[in-house]
Order: sequence, then structure tokens, then C-alpha cells
Amino acid sequence: MKRNFVDFGPSLTQDDELGVVARDELPSSIEKLKDGSEGLTHLFQDIDPISGRKRGQSAAFKLDDVIKRVERLTNTIRTDAQVFIEYDINSDLICYGYESDLQAALMNLVINATFWLDTEKQNNKLITIESKKENEKLLISIKNNGPAINEMHHERIFDAGFTLKTNGHGLGLVIAREALMNSDGDLLFDKDSDLTSFIIEFPFEAKQKK
Repeated sequence: MKRNFVDFGPSLTQDDELGVVARDELPSSIEKLKDGSEGLTHLFQDIDPISGRKRGQSAAFKLDDVIKRVERLTNTIRTDAQVFIEYDINSDLICYGYESDLQAALMNLVINATFWLDTEKQNNKLITIESKKENEKLLISIKNNGPAINEMHHERIFDAGFTLKTNGHGLGLVIAREALMNSDGDLLFDKDSDLTSFIIEFPFEAKQKK
């Protein structure tokens, strides 16, 4: 694209065949530049909540917005692994806390699930996200139909340094859990589920001031 401007720029006003080609190429080059710029802007907007640039105070935000952002950010690795996300979240469902904490935890769980699903040769590799309110917490379940976690490992899943990956560091779930605790949330492993399932507990409304 840059090469087009360098090669054809001086010819745009010429009244010859090269000038015609340059003028024909210009609209598509400008459109590609515009699309690329918008794509980068969108990417930085998506990444910003987990950058830690502005911590600020706890605030209300939509769960649906965070899930859609995680879906976009993990699109490339999921596409390569042929993994799909399925969810049906009420667009008006409001969380309260640090948006970056929830996004960081969801990112970790989706990327981790994608890794294990990619080791399978099955069809219909699926990550399912569901939510429900319970007392003062919003329960967000993240399930995948990949390989089950052996029962002997259930009690060690959140231990720092524990990993079943060949080159894993064993800190992903620990960091995700710590991030959620910053917003008075938590991360749990659902050992009673038929699928590999984690549950995020997250506040859905501000605590009443005393």
C-alpha cells in the first residue's frame, strides 16, 4: 500500500496511461489505509482494559461487552484451532468492579480451553459461556468439550507452578483468580460438571454504602 503511494504519487496529475493507472489505484489504496487504521484502533481499544494504564475506581460495565471483546481478541488462535465460542448473555446484564480483572480472567480461560481443544481431533470444538445471578454475585460458567481434567489433579489446579502443559508455567489460573479477587470476585473449578468447567464469581451491583 505504501509502495503504491511512492510509485504512483507523482503520476496522479499526469495526462498519460500511468496517470490513469495511478488514479484508478488511489481509491482502493485509501480504502485499505482506512481499514487498516480502523483495525488498529479497534485492537488498541480491545487491549486497553487489560493494559493497567488506568486503574481508577470500581465501576459498572456490561458483561456482554467484555465477552464480545474476548471473542475478538482470541479470534485468531481459536480460528487456527477450529474452536468456537457460544454464548447467550443478556445485553443489559451489569457487572460491578474492575472490567480489566474480568477480561483478564476470561481471556486466560478461553485461551487455555483453546489450547486443550486443539489437542483433540474431534469436530465441534466448543467453549460455552453462560451466566446467572445468585445472591449478590453473578456466576459466569465457562465450559469446554475438550479433554477432562483427571480427578487426581482437581485439588491442585490453582496451585502456583502446577501445570499439565509441556511448556506451561503454572501461573495462568493463579493470576486469573488473583485478578478477580481485586474486584471481590473469585474463580472456581466445577468438579461436578460433565464438561471441563470453571465458574467466575463477580459482583453484579455496587455494595450499598453504610
